[in-house]
Amino acid sequence: MSPVDHYLEQASRSQQAGDWPAALAACRMAAAMAPADPQVQGMLGATLLQMGQAAEALPLLQQAVAKLRRHSGMVATLAQALFSLARYGEEIGRSHV
Repeated sequence: MSPVDHYLEQASRSQQAGDWPAALAACRMAAAMAPADPQVQGMLGATLLQMGQAAEALPLLQQAVAKLRRHSGMVATLAQALFSLARYGEEIGRSHV
């Protein structure tokens, strides 16, 4: 298992346990190693969104969806971020989903 995969797995376990600060820390470690990886961007974006940081999550989720257009979970998380920012109608067309 690569170090990035290790941190993503750690983030996933922390999310499942409801430990969002630990999930965020693990995601940030993965992002430091692979900032352009869409799985990393998506996991970090989803974690930020769950922590109420939709504005910071949005560009990460948009980048992830642009690379993983058929990942329905990622698209749904992007839609949730847009909705929470009251920008769904304005932005969804530009995110190529």
